[in-house]
Amino acid sequence: MGLFSRKKPKLPKLGSPPLNRLPVHFVPVFWGCKNAQAFADSVSAAIAQVEPGYHFADNLFTWSRNNSMLDDEAFVQAWRSNIESKPDEGIVWRRYILACAAYHCVQLEGDFVECGAYTGVAMKTVIDYLGGPEFPRRFWGYDLFERTTRCLRTAPISNSACARNLHNTRRCAS
Repeated sequence: MGLFSRKKPKLPKLGSPPLNRLPVHFVPVFWGCKNAQAFADSVSAAIAQVEPGYHFADNLFTWSRNNSMLDDEAFVQAWRSNIESKPDEGIVWRRYILACAAYHCVQLEGDFVECGAYTGVAMKTVIDYLGGPEFPRRFWGYDLFERTTRCLRTAPISNSACARNLHNTRRCAS
């Protein structure tokens, strides 16, 4: 069996969405616009012209599309319990894609690694979604908090002298 446990992962039960409700998600957090308020007002005017079932957050505006992440109760609970900021709330679509990929990957052998983990919100959401304390894999989170050219040039992630493991903080070697 080797190093990895063959313990069957605890996967969330996926239910059927309610047929009498079309989820909407509106979090006016976006990047790269000249006038944030004017942009939000423009999108609000556009929303008034579309049917329910829209999503506007994280520079993504779509309607009449699948918002199934909002129907997945286990995911919504894991995501909401790990929101630290308005951008965390806004990137629900990205978080759900990550959680769905992890749903499939956790059934394979090996560790999980997140590079660019910052405070670990994404990895904690995945862990909570896929069993919490019973999550069957090691999950490593790394981030280069000191973003100096020397660190980026001389210390790849595999050599964690400049990486931050969320469980073992290290400083860049001088």
